[in-house]
Amino acid sequence: MRVLTINCGSSSVRLAVHDVVGNRVTERVRISCGKIGHNEARIKFRAKDANTAENWRYKLETHHQAVHHLLYLLDSEHWLDDVEVVGHRFVHDGGFFSQPVLIGPTARSQLERAARFAPLHMPASLEALDAAAVRLGKLPQYAVFDTHFHHNLPDLAQDTGLPRDFVSHPVRRYGFHGLSCEYVLDWFQSQGPEQLPSRLIVAHLGSGASATAILNGQSVDTTMGLTPVSGLPMATRSGDIDFGAALYVAENLDMTVCALRKLLNENAGLSGLSGLSGDMHELIERVAEQPSARDAVDYFCYHTAKHIAGLTVPLGGLDGIVFTGGIGAGSTEIRERICQRLTHFGLDMRNLKKSGNKAPHLEGAKGTKVFAVRCDENAVIARHVSGLRSTLPNI
Repeated sequence: MRVLTINCGSSSVRLAVHDVVGNRVTERVRISCGKIGHNEARIKFRAKDANTAENWRYKLETHHQAVHHLLYLLDSEHWLDDVEVVGHRFVHDGGFFSQPVLIGPTARSQLERAARFAPLHMPASLEALDAAAVRLGKLPQYAVFDTHFHHNLPDLAQDTGLPRDFVSHPVRRYGFHGLSCEYVLDWFQSQGPEQLPSRLIVAHLGSGASATAILNGQSVDTTMGLTPVSGLPMATRSGDIDFGAALYVAENLDMTVCALRKLLNENAGLSGLSGLSGDMHELIERVAEQPSARDAVDYFCYHTAKHIAGLTVPLGGLDGIVFTGGIGAGSTEIRERICQRLTHFGLDMRNLKKSGNKAPHLEGAKGTKVFAVRCDENAVIARHVSGLRSTLPNI
C-alpha cells in the first residue's frame, strides 16, 4: 500500500510517501517546509530512488498554503499517482479517540473541539487536513494520535489532583510524543526482541520536549499532562511551573485567560528565559558571550535530568535511556550535560556520542545504557494507517 503522511509542527510541516508491505515501511520521497508564516518559508525535497535533494524558498503564510503547495510539487512529479490513503499526525485526541480514526464529519468536529488542548499544533493539523481534501479529493484521510501510546497509563499517573467531577470533560494526564516512543520500540525490535531494556526512559527533546517511562514496552508515566505545555522546559513553552506563579503574573498584569495561555505556550521556556531565542542550537552557540543563553541551557539540562530521575520511581530502576528529537538526537553536548547529572544511575555512555539508527553495541554493556536515535514519526503513521485501515471506525 502507498501512503502519504502529513506531520505538522507549530511552524513547519513534513510530508512523505511510503510503501508499506506488512510491517515493513519504505520511504520513497519526503518534502518539508519550515518557518511557515515568516518572510521566507524553506522547502526541502528528497527522493530516495532518484538520490536527489533540492531546496526552495517561498512566502507561505499558513499551514493550509504550505501543504497545498507541497502537494502540488509532489503531484507535478507524479509522486501522488498511486497513493491510496493519507495519514495525519494529530497531537491530542481530546478524550474522544482511543485509536487512529478515519476522518468523517463527526471526527472532524471532535478534532476541532480537541484543538483547545494543543493550540500550537492542532489548528495547523486541521489546516493540513483541509488542504489535503482540496488537493486530493475524496482520498481517505486518517488521524493518528500522539496520545495513543499513553492511553493505558495507570490511574496514579493519569490523575491530576483536581476534583474528578470538577468539569464534565475528564481532566487527566494524556501524554504526548507517543509516535516517537513507538518508533524507539520498533527500533529496538529491529535489533532483536531481547535488546529492549525492561525499564526504559525515552527523552524526546526538540522544540517540544517530554520524557516517558516505559516498562516492558508499556508507557507507565510521562512528563506532559492534559496539554503539551507541562513537564520539561521547551523552546517557547514553560514546562512545569508553580501555577500560583502563573496566577500571580496574570493578576498583576491584568491578563485574560487567553493572554495567559499565549504566554505559557509562545513566550516562555528557553525563549523567555534567555530573552534571545527558543532555538537550542542558537543558544549553545551564544553561551560564551551571553549569560542569559548559558542560564537557559543550564535550566533545560538540569530540569530534564531531574524529570528523568523522577521517572525511575514508576519503573523501579533504570536499564536504558534513549534521546531522540532534534535536540536529543542532534546535540551531543546536551546529551552529555544531562547525563552528567545522572551518573549515580551507573550510565554506560559508550553510545552517547553516536546519533544514528544502526545496531547498538550492547555486548558487555554494564549499567544503564544510553542511546541517541533519530525517529521517523511519519513511518509510524504510515504503518498505523495501512495496518488498521480495514478495521478503523468511520465516523
